[in-house]
Amino acid sequence: MLPGHLRYVERVRRVADRIGVPMAQLALAWVVCRDEFAVAIAGSSSRENTAQNALAGDIELSEADLRELTDLSDTQE
Repeated sequence: MLPGHLRYVERVRRVADRIGVPMAQLALAWVVCRDEFAVAIAGSSSRENTAQNALAGDIELSEADLRELTDLSDTQE
């Protein structure tokens, strides 16, 4: 099970690297951009983390990016 999860994380990391954002911001942006009702609850242990999380709102994911991330998430269910 762990090797599968690590492959999933690596695929998400590739998307984040391609877009040029941290994985945490990508995850938050993906949740916020989904068509269905979803709420992103981001934990933070510092002001810096809170500021970084807030930057996720500035990320514009293309339809292809959204589709790729959704497809990745569907394979993990």
